[in-house]
Amino acid sequence: MSSHGSNKRRIRGAIFGGRRGAAAIEFALVLPLLVFILGGIVDFSRAFFELQTMVNAASEGARMAIVSSDATVTKASVEARVRGFFPDNPGSTEVNAQCAAGDCSCGDLGCPDALVTVTVIRDFEQLFLGVFNLPQFGISPLPENLTYTASGRRQ
Repeated sequence: MSSHGSNKRRIRGAIFGGRRGAAAIEFALVLPLLVFILGGIVDFSRAFFELQTMVNAASEGARMAIVSSDATVTKASVEARVRGFFPDNPGSTEVNAQCAAGDCSCGDLGCPDALVTVTVIRDFEQLFLGVFNLPQFGISPLPENLTYTASGRRQ
């Protein structure tokens, strides 16, 4: 009876013996691709979140300049309102709040019928995809700066 059991093991070893460790090798080959895909998902999610925050900040800054009933709204107050959306790193935020050319002759942003434009520019640092940033070959997964502009006319 024992020779029958050892024959089974020999046959099984002959069939499956060469596959030993194949799963580990396949995993080692696929792991870098999975890490790259996961890193891309993380970076694109961060960029989307940052851009959505910029949309909210620029819209709120433009709304503040447009809706305010007094003429005391200044560029500095709009910029402070926009920078308030980025408490973690306000230094990397560039805000341009201005009236359109020829539109604003009576002060900063308080003129009636002034077209107010708020542009928010933020530096964006990629965590994972930055390794593949090769501008000399035309490869840049995400931009280094994210930009959003909101505008509106005072009534």
